[in-house]
Amino acid sequence: MQCPNCRLENPPSAERCDCGYDFEAGQKKRSYLTPRTRSSSKAPSRLKWIWPTIDDEESARKAIRQGISASIWVAAATAFIVILGMATNSKQADPNSQVGAIISAGPFAFIDALVFAIIGWRIHKNSLSAAVLGLIFYLLERIDMWTTTVGGKNPVVAFFITMMFVNSVRGTFALRQMRDGTFAEEAQADQLRIAFSKATAAEVNGDLELARRLYTEIIDNHPNSRFAEDARSCLAVIKQRVN
Repeated sequence: MQCPNCRLENPPSAERCDCGYDFEAGQKKRSYLTPRTRSSSKAPSRLKWIWPTIDDEESARKAIRQGISASIWVAAATAFIVILGMATNSKQADPNSQVGAIISAGPFAFIDALVFAIIGWRIHKNSLSAAVLGLIFYLLERIDMWTTTVGGKNPVVAFFITMMFVNSVRGTFALRQMRDGTFAEEAQADQLRIAFSKATAAEVNGDLELARRLYTEIIDNHPNSRFAEDARSCLAVIKQRVN
């Protein structure tokens, strides 16, 4: 029995798929499975936020949203500092300080804000490359800012934003793997459907030996699929016809 939500092959007696789809209700619910990483993890909630467990599509999307939030924060903070400096005609800011460096960049700093806004939008579209670029750009800017300016540096904020980008990379990568796995399952189901059709055609045409061989291959190679169950029934019918 194939799950209509994730295409996973389930035993005929299954009530709910691993993804949480309830066959009787016809809708997705909470999975019966409890990820071992969640059940065995003793880490506090803060640590889980810094390095969340990614074991399904929902947790992957939560990790991706961290990168979106980080991009919005960087873009908004940069734009705010520039606008504030332009509005107040601030000339007292030390150009060697981090804030002063952003203000002195003037309108050019808006380009940086725009880049991170675009990166956030692309991460929202589950782009792995955008998540990677966001992480690289942010780290390069932090390194450049800390090596070329003086004054107070806030490694705590930088650490959290860096981890948010890192988690977005993890989330987009995990989501891509999950989708690739779904496509592989769909391709496998198509192959089984074709093989079963060939076996059925052979049976209808009276080539029972070919039909028996094809049905047996389906059962041996994919014993837990719904096609295997149908193949067993067909083999039983062929056996009766032969006898």
